[in-house]
Amino acid sequence: ARIHCFLISAGTAVNVIPDLVVMECQLRADSPEKLLEMSARVDRALRSCADALGGSASVETLPGYLPMRNDRALFDAFRESMRDAADDPSLDLRIETSGICTDMGDLSLMLPALHGTARGAKGELHSMDFRIVDPRKACVETALALALTACRLLYGDAQAGRAVAARKASMLSRKDCLELLSRLSSSGGIEHA
Repeated sequence: ARIHCFLISAGTAVNVIPDLVVMECQLRADSPEKLLEMSARVDRALRSCADALGGSASVETLPGYLPMRNDRALFDAFRESMRDAADDPSLDLRIETSGICTDMGDLSLMLPALHGTARGAKGELHSMDFRIVDPRKACVETALALALTACRLLYGDAQAGRAVAARKASMLSRKDCLELLSRLSSSGGIEHA
């Protein structure tokens, strides 16, 4: 689980207690349950700090992206396809389990999904130093691997694809997902006279 916060506004002078602080936080966890627990803790901490200092707090909690759950069978098919596309049977790809929260995470709670990875880039994701260093690996091999993955899932009578699709029945319904998002939403505060 991770908490990322940044101050949008925190006063206008050094060594002066600001009359208004605006902060935004993003929570990431590997399960919706952990997100709900972390959200309640962060909200409680913010309100408790304001109360302890005799201040007021207004906390608005909005749901962000939900945790990504990579489907094992989709990953296995993609990994073999990447090995074929790269012509490298020893290519080592690992399924991501580190609490990534993304729009694909929202979908992955309702249907089998995969947030695949590509080779041919350097630097940290979402950073200024991220760049493509090998366009063939990043674009051509990855596109080929995606096509080969589809072929693997649809080969013959699409038994592998049907097995993946059948797992949707055990996942969250759209209604359940919307209820989860609603539980992740709240607003309220503490006021002092």
